[in-house]
Amino acid sequence: MKRQVYLCVILIALLAQSVQTKAQIQQGNILVGADIADLNLGLDEGGNFSFTINPKAAYFFKDNIALGAYLTFGLSTAKDAGTSINYGVGALGRYYFSRDQVNILRQARFFGEGTVGIDGHNPAVGDNTNGLGISFGPGVAYF
Repeated sequence: MKRQVYLCVILIALLAQSVQTKAQIQQGNILVGADIADLNLGLDEGGNFSFTINPKAAYFFKDNIALGAYLTFGLSTAKDAGTSINYGVGALGRYYFSRDQVNILRQARFFGEGTVGIDGHNPAVGDNTNGLGISFGPGVAYF
């Protein structure tokens, strides 16, 4: 009896998960996420440290298609070299490919993302730079 209860719970969880995958990228939902990149903590004599964080929020105005905004903040510092800061703000668009188009994992979806915004770099030494930042590329989301 105990074994059957566990089997039923696992089956219900798997069914709920497959329904939830489609529901997460339907019209009217909100995407909230972030990228953390370039995390570097040097414990050697130079003592360098760097990271970049990129929070994102988007609204699904149509199934599989989201439009929203992103922020970027990056910090890089090293002993006797000063601190450099990267920043940015802009718009993003994301398209999730359907399972019929690309089917690798049952609980994952491939997507294409493009961004456009204002980005800047304030180095410890040298001139600050600001300008138009454009990016695009593929990704995968696991639900």
